[in-house]
Amino acid sequence: MREKRARVSYENASQVVAILQSIGSGCQSLSMRAREAHWNVKGESFGPLHDLFGDLYDFLNDNVDVVAERIVQLGGVASALTGEWSPKPLMGDHITLLQ
Repeated sequence: MREKRARVSYENASQVVAILQSIGSGCQSLSMRAREAHWNVKGESFGPLHDLFGDLYDFLNDNVDVVAERIVQLGGVASALTGEWSPKPLMGDHITLLQ
């Protein structure tokens, strides 16, 4: 089955890149927090929580990779350093940019 892709006009590409950078920044930051929790969890619930945080870290890492690759496809630059992603939080309804 062929994957459907949203088409982004040249005029909107920089706006979409900014949105994706914000999403990527959030995913990257949450991923690092999940990894930190994975490493430092203690106590009676160690096993299930250790697995949960590890799975969350893996999920976020896989998805931030997809976001970063899309940023590059749209002409942006993806960075592995969270401080180099867009510092602005994702706000508002940007779905109209993708139509």
